[in-house]
Amino acid sequence: MDSLPDENRGPGVVALIVVMTVISTIIVMLRVYSKIFLIRGMGWDDAMMVVGVICSIVYEAANILNIKYGSGRHHRFLNDYQIRHGAIWGFMAGILYNLTIFFVKFSVILFLLRIGKLKRWVRIVIYLDLFLVFGSLATTIIVQLVQCIPITHNWYPEVPAHCLPSRTLTLVSYISSAFTTLTDFVCVILPFFILWDLKISKRAKISVWILLCFGMFPGICSVVKIFYLKTLGTEDASWSAINLTIWGVAEIHAGIAAASIPALRSLFLCAANRLRSNPKTPGSSYESRNPYRYKRKNHDEDDDGTSVIPLHERSDAGNQGGIVKTTEFEVTDTTHSQTEVRPDNASERHGPFVKSTPEGSSTFVNLNPAGV
Repeated sequence: MDSLPDENRGPGVVALIVVMTVISTIIVMLRVYSKIFLIRGMGWDDAMMVVGVICSIVYEAANILNIKYGSGRHHRFLNDYQIRHGAIWGFMAGILYNLTIFFVKFSVILFLLRIGKLKRWVRIVIYLDLFLVFGSLATTIIVQLVQCIPITHNWYPEVPAHCLPSRTLTLVSYISSAFTTLTDFVCVILPFFILWDLKISKRAKISVWILLCFGMFPGICSVVKIFYLKTLGTEDASWSAINLTIWGVAEIHAGIAAASIPALRSLFLCAANRLRSNPKTPGSSYESRNPYRYKRKNHDEDDDGTSVIPLHERSDAGNQGGIVKTTEFEVTDTTHSQTEVRPDNASERHGPFVKSTPEGSSTFVNLNPAGV
């Protein structure tokens, strides 16, 4: 024990907390934007997810304060002040973790209940899943609150108190984690059966299934977290319990993202449609779509030796009458079989142009032979 270095894993965990919190918060904000401005209506599942992400932000603040007071360092290097305040914020983080998990899973369950007409057995499974979520997390919170009476004994060990046996606390933690993992996988697997009966395209089903597969990651995090429960109550808990913090953070934010990404499908489709309707490629310009090529030239000759001369530059332009255009354009088709003269605006089809040949003779080109 004396040979242990004073390592600190806290800064890396804080960086992980900040990154994952920002990502999950942005995803939920996009979900709310999609529901309000695209779908024109938020449901209770969206409201519960907003509450869940707010709880997660408070939970991560408690984690950061717990790390500030020594979590991630070996216990022997901490003073009494750090141990006491670390215990306070660790206790708060445990409560907030269970509240966050509840609201996130409650949001997922409400979302499943909104999908079409559900079969009876599916609805029974959903309500059973809700009962397990509520029962396990409520039990965990109650046990955590009454594990020692008075509660201040958790961070002031010198205060006399009546506490539950450590084996009872460990057993409750394992049972709660097992139910949490079970409900995670139920929330992932059940939508596959629900979508199977919906009358939507096969492509839409596959895309939603792929998005729902992200929901397996929170379940995996919950399984991994079970293996670190044994570190609770050890002499060097401030060092070993940081692993529970890491996987708890990953579980929560992966759950928020996985539950919200399918709700962003309408936003993805809207963005894709806008990209298709407003291409920004060079080939999408007006000139490339028009069969004629417009070029500005200053009396430059074309391949066939002809050029376009504005009418006002001819000495006899005043005798011709009509509307005089002062902008010079040359329009040539891609085959170079003939040279056509067109105005710069297709709507202005009146007014003569002059076509001049190398010999010096000139002719008027009538752009509106029908007289319209």
